[in-house]
Amino acid sequence: NVVNIRDLGGKTTSYGGKIKYGKLFRNGEIEDGTEADIQVLRNLGIEAEIDLRGCFDNRCNFSGFGFSEEAGNFYYPEIIYADYSSISSEEGLKKFKKALEFVVEHLRTGKAVDFHCVAGADRTGMFASLLCALLGCSMDDIYKEFELTCFSIHRDRTTRVAKDRFVDFINENHKGDNFNEKVEDYYINYAGVAPALIEEFRSLMIE
Repeated sequence: NVVNIRDLGGKTTSYGGKIKYGKLFRNGEIEDGTEADIQVLRNLGIEAEIDLRGCFDNRCNFSGFGFSEEAGNFYYPEIIYADYSSISSEEGLKKFKKALEFVVEHLRTGKAVDFHCVAGADRTGMFASLLCALLGCSMDDIYKEFELTCFSIHRDRTTRVAKDRFVDFINENHKGDNFNEKVEDYYINYAGVAPALIEEFRSLMIE
């Protein structure tokens, strides 16, 4: 009953390997799942969660896994808008920096991370695309990460507006020869992420 869920693993990267399976998962709201559903996800090794919902949504700042910020395994950045404006503001830069740091912190100790919004489409799609770009995925695979949502229960939904505006924003406002390099510019020169953290992320995620 947890909709639009998938593993980011299996994609070929420009760094000579593939993204590992069982490390990063994206989906819709966890609370839609039964206890049995959530146990299946836990059995995949998910031990940390990022909730990308805004509090205008029906539910927010609540872990379907029972994780908590106090325990250090839950992060709630409260992402209001499902387009590039969420990543480009001063506050947005801080939130997406912390989200990447949260991911690396848990991957470092062998814990898989789940991230989601409501439908697992736009806000989730943007974060998935940023992560995939840092890992050296092709633009084709980055677009597929958005469009696969249309094969879930949200088959009548289009993510084109959020996707295109987000990609256009990165391409028009950041430096690099391609989208991946421009996302790295976004993280290092705007969000203030240390290059060493990005290298560690790649070492943890690429086989």
